[in-house]
Amino acid sequence: MYKLTFSKTTAAFLVILFLSFFLRFYGLTHNPVQLNHDEISQLYDTGSIIATSKDIYGNKLPLAFPSTGDYKPGHYIYITTIPYLIFGNKEFVIRFAAAFFGSLLPLVIFILLYSTTKKLLLSFLAALFVTINPADIFYARKSFENVIGVFLLFSGLTLLINFIGKKLKLFVGIGGLLLISSSMYVYTSETIIAPVILFLSILIYKKEIFQAKKRWLVLLLLFVLTLIPLLYLNQIDSNLKFRASSVFITQDRLLGERLSGVQTGNFFLSEISKKIITFEFIVDRYLQQFNPLFIFGNGLNLTNQGFIGVGPLLAVELPFFIAGLIFVLRNAKSYRVYLLICLSFMIGFIPTALTFEEKSPHRVIFSFTSAAIISSLGVYWFIECVKRFNKITKRAIYATIIAFFVANFVYFIQIYTVNWPYEKSQHLHYPFKQIALFAWYNYSQFDQIIIDPVYGDVAPVQAVAVHYYLAYYGNYSPDRFQKDLKLNEWGMSVDKFAIRTVYWPKDQKLQNTLIIASPWSLPIKDLPKEKILKTFNFYNGKPAYYAIKL
Repeated sequence: MYKLTFSKTTAAFLVILFLSFFLRFYGLTHNPVQLNHDEISQLYDTGSIIATSKDIYGNKLPLAFPSTGDYKPGHYIYITTIPYLIFGNKEFVIRFAAAFFGSLLPLVIFILLYSTTKKLLLSFLAALFVTINPADIFYARKSFENVIGVFLLFSGLTLLINFIGKKLKLFVGIGGLLLISSSMYVYTSETIIAPVILFLSILIYKKEIFQAKKRWLVLLLLFVLTLIPLLYLNQIDSNLKFRASSVFITQDRLLGERLSGVQTGNFFLSEISKKIITFEFIVDRYLQQFNPLFIFGNGLNLTNQGFIGVGPLLAVELPFFIAGLIFVLRNAKSYRVYLLICLSFMIGFIPTALTFEEKSPHRVIFSFTSAAIISSLGVYWFIECVKRFNKITKRAIYATIIAFFVANFVYFIQIYTVNWPYEKSQHLHYPFKQIALFAWYNYSQFDQIIIDPVYGDVAPVQAVAVHYYLAYYGNYSPDRFQKDLKLNEWGMSVDKFAIRTVYWPKDQKLQNTLIIASPWSLPIKDLPKEKILKTFNFYNGKPAYYAIKL
């Protein structure tokens, strides 16, 4: 393993590590501009677990938390209890774990590349490209457990490959396998990716593994043993099973339409036809993920500008990514880690192909991190080719390339900090924090407060975490909230708050009531101005909710 000394090498590495932490932690509280539905539910449930060992619905240490319309695996909430206990009940705490592990990922990538290739420049480039990778930054600044899963998976691979190639002590291999298996507990995508990556690693390094087959039998047995609890928990926990089935590709509307059109008159042939159609649908869904426009153009869906958006990778990386693939083909025999990274990019898209969403970049961060490494291989090869030119030409080429990268990265920052909250404010669930604070401020003035979950910028959608905003920003103690929260056929209620759809012809007759509802539920043009206490706007300035005094 490379031993760093305090020199230019150390300084350069520290700069990259500092940049990684800066890009993921700076302004973490207000970028994104507000805690979304998932984040507010996770944050309040974290406090609830610490205070009562139950979620807000009274479930004792659940493995899956019923939160925002479905069930969320609880691993991120339990991990967040650590920063919660350290920093206290603050908004940024729910984003801390993802930002922390995301910041450390470039370090892991550097160690992976340098320990297997001894190429210092290449290792720095790989760490730098992961540091500035839009997908890695974007998801590390949200409460997203897949960031931790990717960190654990790459960390495990780093230990495992070094264990294989350098014949290190058995505990290194055990550590690698434990990290890989732990990634499967953190996020669902890794339950698919990790075993496939492990299998391919065994194929790629089969010669070395065969020479130490007894040690590997022990390791594989250990890996299987670590998965037994995961399989058992998924079988006995109905919430985890529901979560898995609710996102599976069988829930896809388009696939359902195709399957419903199968009519052969023979049950056996119908079933065969349906399986063929499903398989073709999965393959097609998988191949769609490789669209360059998606990866380098607009895959993060941060703007309404069509293809002039931001992809999981910077657009300027496209030619270097292609060069990186060629570089892998030319050098895979000498450096098998290149082949493993290339296969990681391809394998990482499998989870999306098996879900009901056409494209879900949050499930395939592992692919985008691998793609960033492949781009760095292309840049490394490019630098090696440019070395033959004279000094002036080299400097001009380097300056041009750096300028393109800086401009593209600045554009990403502009889109992320300015365009995204403005153009996608509905998706950020803005302005539910302000609504909760206003409702509590006026708590004593009304007999009841009704909040309508129907809202939307261009079309009506259903908000699913209004009660979490009320609980968190009202400092509602978890033990009391668990007792007071009541689920009804029309919605839910807690204390004097009712969260339900407003039916104005009937509700307008209520007395001493505060109604907070969107233009989708209120006849705004017909309401007297004196009844409108406050207008809550989306981040883009369009009206989202009105507070009506009755």
